[in-house]
Amino acid sequence: MNNVKLPPQVQHVLYATENYPISGTHYATKGEITANFLTTQKEFFEGDSHLMPKGNHQEHNLDMYYWKVLLSPLINAPDFWRGKSALDFGCGCGRNIVNMLDLVNFQTVDGCDISKSNAIYASAYANHIYRDRKYEGRCKTWETSGWDLGTNAANSYDFIMSHVVFQHIGNWRVRANILSCMFDALKPGGIVSLHFMDLPDSVGYYINSPNGRDNCRVENPEFLIDDLERCGFINCVVYQRRDIYSGRPAYFLSGQKNPRTDIDFSITPLDPNDRPHEGGQT
Repeated sequence: MNNVKLPPQVQHVLYATENYPISGTHYATKGEITANFLTTQKEFFEGDSHLMPKGNHQEHNLDMYYWKVLLSPLINAPDFWRGKSALDFGCGCGRNIVNMLDLVNFQTVDGCDISKSNAIYASAYANHIYRDRKYEGRCKTWETSGWDLGTNAANSYDFIMSHVVFQHIGNWRVRANILSCMFDALKPGGIVSLHFMDLPDSVGYYINSPNGRDNCRVENPEFLIDDLERCGFINCVVYQRRDIYSGRPAYFLSGQKNPRTDIDFSITPLDPNDRPHEGGQT
């Protein structure tokens, strides 16, 4: 998993951006670029962690696409998920964890975050809200290195989600490894539901930046589908929308580890003009 295979069609782009001068005349190797990105990213998000509890990104709960697309598998079939396990990648201070527990009677809903402070707060926040209800103690969270999920538990989760996270990972190799880890962590038939957004002053999708403050932009939904399918996901779909606050392009991406025939998780279009990008299209 540490040796992420580069897609042939973009190798020329990646190779053109591998030689970053880190200091003086020293040009970094691929490993040094990745390590520098992860180190500076962790410093940045841990440094800003004191801001997260003040708002906890609650404004994003007002986005109808968050509910109708990103969390649609849970909303459309809550009984199916009863007693199953979910993971929120980049859990921040626990907003998504609480939302998932509100929607479904999960056995467990875990969370991981590159910021240790955020991870600690998220668990305390969720367990405090449900201290007098049946969900108390069903949530655990932990800090990650930024390179993976922070756990080696394979085939552990039925549903993995992430919201307002991937656009802040301006290093394709890091994102590709995280997606591969998600595939490994899902049980057969499990679903991944992710969110991306094109941010200003961001690097291109396939750039491997050494700066952990760099955001990325997608621009082409097929890039997202290609990355999921490269990991082994099937039934991959991307819905492209405009972010309700910034007006920037936003992408809601889903895929499945293995085919499931006993339930339909397809998304009902929000308007007649919805045309999702699906894997396998030419």
